[in-house]
Amino acid sequence: MQKDLIYLFTHSLGGKVQVFKEIGLTVPPIEDEFFTDTANAISTMIKEAFPDAEIIEFSLESLMTCVEQEIEKMRKTLGDNCMVITPCTELTGNKTQIIETNRIADFRGDNVGTGPRAGHDSIDNQIQKIVLNVRGHKTLFADDGSFSGDTTVNQILDFRKYNHEFDAIVLGVATDKAIEEIKKVFSGPILICQKIEGELFEWIVEHDYWPWIPGSGRPIGNLNELTNLASVTELDGMTFTIPYGLHKESLSKFASIEHEMIAERIIGFCFEKSIELFEKIEKLNNDIITFDKLNNKKCAISVPVIIGQEPKPIDPNTRIIDHIKEMSKII
Repeated sequence: MQKDLIYLFTHSLGGKVQVFKEIGLTVPPIEDEFFTDTANAISTMIKEAFPDAEIIEFSLESLMTCVEQEIEKMRKTLGDNCMVITPCTELTGNKTQIIETNRIADFRGDNVGTGPRAGHDSIDNQIQKIVLNVRGHKTLFADDGSFSGDTTVNQILDFRKYNHEFDAIVLGVATDKAIEEIKKVFSGPILICQKIEGELFEWIVEHDYWPWIPGSGRPIGNLNELTNLASVTELDGMTFTIPYGLHKESLSKFASIEHEMIAERIIGFCFEKSIELFEKIEKLNNDIITFDKLNNKKCAISVPVIIGQEPKPIDPNTRIIDHIKEMSKII
C-alpha cells in the first residue's frame, strides 16, 4: 500500500445518540468519555488494518460547522434569502430544504441504488416539492462531502430535470476526482472545507458501525425492475439496516476492512460496547429500552440485521440489549 492512500474516519456516534433526546430519552452527553474512548479504539484498529495509509479523522460536528460557515460566506454573494438544499439532516433552519435520500443495499449487502429514506416520498416527488418551495430564491446545494462526485452530479441532474439550477455548491470534503466530475455538469462556484489530495479509498462515518443508532448502517431495500427505482423494504411498519461493525462481510463490503483478526476484534468490540451503551441509557432513564420506545420517525431507527439475513419483523416489546445479545450468537 502506497503512502498516498487515504482513509477518512468521521467520529459521529456521540452526536447521533443525542437524537434520542427528541423522543424524551436521557442520554450521555456528546463529550462523555464513552464516545471518546470508542472512537479512539476503532481508530486504533483502522490504523492497524491500514498501516501504510494516511488516516484522516474529524468529528461530524466540526465538519458540519465548517459547512455552515462556508454557506454563510456564499450567502454574502448570493444574498441572505438564499435557500440551502441538502441531504444532511444536521443542517437545519427555515432556509433549508432537506432531500431525504439514501444508498440502499439488499440483505446480502449488494448495492441496489439510491432511494428515499424510510417514511419519505419518492425522490422525484421530493424534488418537485422543493423546487416549488424555493421558487424565486437563489439556491445552493450543500453536502458533507463527495467521494467520487457521482452523488452530487446525480443531484444536479435530478433537479435539472425540473428546470432548477443551483447557484453554488458547498461540500465538507471532496476529492480531486469528485471536483473534476462535478465541474463537467456545473459551472458555478464550489466551496470545499477540506480538499483531499491523494487517493481516497474509503470514508467511514462512525455511527454506521453500530446497531440501534439513528441513521446507522446501510438500509435494506430492493430495486423495482419496472421503474428502475430503489426503495426501502418495510415489513409491519419496520425498516431494516445492516450495521457495518457486526460481521466480517459487512466490514469488507462497506468499510474495506479485510484483515480477519482486526475484523474479529471490531465485531467483538461493537457488540460489547453496544450493550454497554444501552445499559448506560437504561440506567439514566431508570427504564428498560425496548424497540417500541425507539420506533419513532424522529429517530430514523431501523431494525439491525447481520449481512446475509433476510429481514423479518421483531416483537416491538423486544429489549434492545436482548436483541443485540441474540445477534451476537449468530456470528
